Amino acid sequence: MLFFRLQQAIAGAIALPNGAALVREVVPAERRGAGFGMVGAAMGLAATGPPLGGRLVEVAGWRAHFCVNMLLIVPALVLGLRVLPAGPTRSSAMGFDVGGALLLLAVLAGLLKHWC
Repeated sequence: MLFFRLQQAIAGAIALPNGAALVREVVPAERRGAGFGMVGAAMGLAATGPPLGGRLVEVAGWRAHFCVNMLLIVPALVLGLRVLPAGPTRSSAMGFDVGGALLLLAVLAGLLKHWC
């Protein structure tokens, strides 16, 4: 159970930067502020998930989570496939920042060693 909660936390942590990156790539410059605001509002709304999920388990059992997820995920996937572009909308002169990724890994490993 702990492993699945960890996966859930990782997915949640990935959602915010990916949402912001999608807004930056897809939304026109004059509407980006509203797009970033909507991503932030969605993340704030996502914080209601654990208490609502706990209540759902109390009322309908743990299997009810699958039904609720299907009601939320399927329309989001269909909408994403129809609205989002299939490939990059602009070319990027910069590639993946290998040095920055290694530095981040070193900092996180150092923090982990400090905390554990």
